Amino acid sequence: MDDKSSAQSLRQPVGVEYVNDYHNYLYSSSASDTARQDKEYKYSDLLPTYPNILWPPLKLVGDLPEPGLQVDDWRAGQLFKRSEIHSSDMSPSLGTEISNVDLCTLTLTEKNELGAMLAERGLVVFRGQLNFTVDDQVNLVRHFGPLYKHPSAGIPSDDLSHIRVLYQGSEQKAPFGFTSSIKQWHHDSPYEQNPPGIVSMQLLCAPPSGGDTVFSSGYDTYDALSPGLQKFVDTLHAEHRPGSIDALRDDLHIRRPNTSAVHPVICVHPVTGWKTTYVTSTRYSTYGILGLPQMESEMLIEYMGMVARTNVDAQVRLRWDEDTIALWDNRCVFHSATFNFWPHRRHGVLVSAISNKPLSVQDAQKTLSKEPTSRGNDTSRVS
Repeated sequence: MDDKSSAQSLRQPVGVEYVNDYHNYLYSSSASDTARQDKEYKYSDLLPTYPNILWPPLKLVGDLPEPGLQVDDWRAGQLFKRSEIHSSDMSPSLGTEISNVDLCTLTLTEKNELGAMLAERGLVVFRGQLNFTVDDQVNLVRHFGPLYKHPSAGIPSDDLSHIRVLYQGSEQKAPFGFTSSIKQWHHDSPYEQNPPGIVSMQLLCAPPSGGDTVFSSGYDTYDALSPGLQKFVDTLHAEHRPGSIDALRDDLHIRRPNTSAVHPVICVHPVTGWKTTYVTSTRYSTYGILGLPQMESEMLIEYMGMVARTNVDAQVRLRWDEDTIALWDNRCVFHSATFNFWPHRRHGVLVSAISNKPLSVQDAQKTLSKEPTSRGNDTSRVS
């Protein structure tokens, strides 16, 4: 037996395949084949495609506008002065549900107020959006910045590359051993120089139950760290790479060459001035913390990720229906999909706006009008 065969035999018994419990099976080039043949499916024009095209690398963009900074107090703004509006917080610190408001009617000022609200509440869910189209979704998100194009996710077509498609039909069950594990918690695309800021999502076809999205507050994750650890991680930066995801998608074409980015481990939100954790998992995209030995880096990343994943006080669970539109601020919120909806179809679309490069504590001290702080220490903006 040669060295290569010997090494392989130590890793995996002959005839046994290990279960890949990490792969996001919402990304599959074959998942929508059956639906594509269904001429009666209402949203066949928005099924995912994976075109064999190449995009140039993205260049860093600076000085992007921050609509939330145009607002003094979103609670006293025009949106919440609407007589018909109804709102309820999903938790004390994360998530607000709003009903009796047609998103298509938001004014420029109300969109700015929404930006400020997202910076503070993290997640805003609009119920009862009966006539809200994907075009409306694109137009709304465009207010918050240039539209983001994902390098590998399914898109409806080349000319709709700013729309990211999540699809799984009833014909394909999640593989054995696959669950919504702790490894799925993440920020979207932290490996970009300009990561997504505001993200929007709607389900075109929702299962009767299951397929929820779970969210966790990066502000609360930071607050859960000890003061000594906070002081240490305030100074650190981490490298993010997409390869840990894309290498698992061996059936998908990568439209933009793999990139990487270095961002602060603790970022400061430019609107609130609050500190938030910005690492996920070494198995997802956070490759390592600069200046630390590999073992220390991995332990610290996994510990901070564990706090975000297991601190249920910092989490909310969103149950979808087809008239719900959710927006969240990707800079201060983690999220995870759930995959317990078989044998039903789940078809969603996401549209995201890029944001400025994440702001470190040190840079925030130089550029913001207020001293960066934790959410828990800034009671002036907490309801």
